[in-house]
Amino acid sequence: MRLAVLCAVLCAGLSAQEHSPLSLSAELRGGAALHALRFSVLPGHPVCCVTFTDTWSWTASLEAGAEYQTSMRLPGGPLAVGLMVGASTMPLMMQEQQRGINLIDGQEVREGVISHDLELSYMAITLRPYLAIPVSSGLWAMAGVQAGMPISTSVHQQEVLLSPEGYTFENGSSIRNVYNEVLPDAAGLVVAVDLALRYDLPVSAAITLSPILRYQHPLSNITTAVPWAVQALTAGAQLRWTLPKSEDVVAPPPPPPPAPPPPPVVVEAPLLRSSVVVASTMPGVREVDGELVIPAIDVRQQDTLRRVYPAIFFAKRSTEPIGPFAMIIDAVRSYIAEHPDHRVTIVVGTSADEDRSIAKARVAAVLRDLPIDQNKLTVLIQPYSVVPYPELETEQRRIEFLVNGVFQPLTTIRTREVETILPVELSAAHVLTCEAGPCTSRIEATADGQPLQTSLERGIARMTVHRKALASGRPVEVNVRVTTTDSTGAQNIAVARKSLRIVERSRTIDTVLCSAEEADLILGYFDFGSSQFRMIDTAALQTALRALARGERVQVIAGTDALGSEDVNQPLRLRRAQAAQALLRSDRVDVQVQSDANPAGSPLERIAQRSVRLRILADAD
Repeated sequence: MRLAVLCAVLCAGLSAQEHSPLSLSAELRGGAALHALRFSVLPGHPVCCVTFTDTWSWTASLEAGAEYQTSMRLPGGPLAVGLMVGASTMPLMMQEQQRGINLIDGQEVREGVISHDLELSYMAITLRPYLAIPVSSGLWAMAGVQAGMPISTSVHQQEVLLSPEGYTFENGSSIRNVYNEVLPDAAGLVVAVDLALRYDLPVSAAITLSPILRYQHPLSNITTAVPWAVQALTAGAQLRWTLPKSEDVVAPPPPPPPAPPPPPVVVEAPLLRSSVVVASTMPGVREVDGELVIPAIDVRQQDTLRRVYPAIFFAKRSTEPIGPFAMIIDAVRSYIAEHPDHRVTIVVGTSADEDRSIAKARVAAVLRDLPIDQNKLTVLIQPYSVVPYPELETEQRRIEFLVNGVFQPLTTIRTREVETILPVELSAAHVLTCEAGPCTSRIEATADGQPLQTSLERGIARMTVHRKALASGRPVEVNVRVTTTDSTGAQNIAVARKSLRIVERSRTIDTVLCSAEEADLILGYFDFGSSQFRMIDTAALQTALRALARGERVQVIAGTDALGSEDVNQPLRLRRAQAAQALLRSDRVDVQVQSDANPAGSPLERIAQRSVRLRILADAD
């Protein structure tokens, strides 16, 4: 019995010596992924009237890496560190149904159901460093960070008419708005906190099979376009192979220690002492909690005011909008918020082949998105007669907005900012006491570990932190090290550390007024075949009148749509240009007609062709 126990102890000791603390591992997992999201529209993927919210999908990962058991001992065993590299996949299918779409067939009104389908195929290369903490015999708790770099982010989107049967969209099919593209504004790096439990089951002296349960909590979104974060709970198995330990080389016995040296003669050394302080002389600098706050960011903000035609168009016999519904609604909502005392008139139109009851349904669909006081709202229903072109019927199926009885364009605002970061000038004051002179000093400085160019003159060091080091938006750590050597060879090292943060110094705001179609100003719009203004943009008119008063020239560009013959459209364009000249009342107005109108793809595009545009020219005198 004693012999068996002795053999077990010796064999265990031999086995422990035959293997190194380094092991190679492979891991396969699968499980569920929770997509925390809320959005209605992906950029470039138009969809209307539904919101995609949190949902689940499956995910799978395959990883390989290495683990090293350190010399640090914890109550449960040695602390281990590891690094895994692999790939993960995460397909997702989302479906949201939109009800309440009214389909009109003669005197019959049916409710339509549309399915909005969005499918994501997402694959990423992952890098995961971690710590493995022993809990008990065989049980490990693991914590780390996973960084994923996407290599495939394809998105498929479509809308499907589910009911009623027998109906189709305007394209003649029950499927429309089919898009197959990549995920817009996909994040180049997705970071998550990684937590896991692992239980080791030894298969042999060198091989271990470990069931593993892993949870990953996101620190960033998979796209910057919309809120979309993914957390995952997966389970799987890890297989590890412990590398064999190299044979120990028996070292020769150490030589006998030398005789102790005689006690040194104590000689008092000359005094050598120095210190260094980092500061900045840039205007407006201040120190907050030991951190230098420096105004070094100039912001140029451009607000683009776009003037849009105040109308929403609808599909035939339906309350489903066609075109930029959200942009028009936002513009009307903003106007109501800024002018709560103004009265709003809604003019709803139906084409000759529609029942008038659809007009009330269209008004109700629009009012759901508008906070309008019913006491300040007027609704007018305007049926239209038969028109000579079917394209004009699509313009009759619309809702227009009048404010205080005036038909005028609405304003939308788009803001864009450009930041310019100035280099930051720093100074370091070096205070030196040197008894065994002359002394020489050498200065070294870094910003977030990157070397800075420095010059030291009369105890003052100058250094510049350039824009590249400051562009991250987080505080930058500056380290300064001054090494001083006196005539005896003695050295003194003085160090200083300072955190600096840059903030906004100035902001310039430019406001640009343009139309929704192009950079020219749109003076006004006309009805089909008419040369009398249906709507005049007073803001564009005042801009042109001010330019004429400054002595500049204004070019009038009159256009027509592609309907009708050129023999009719050319004189019509001239009459529209003359109507614009009558408004401007100046001899500095040049006339140009737009004769190359292409067939428009939407009612708004066709209305834009029936307009007069203004272009401000430099003074030709």
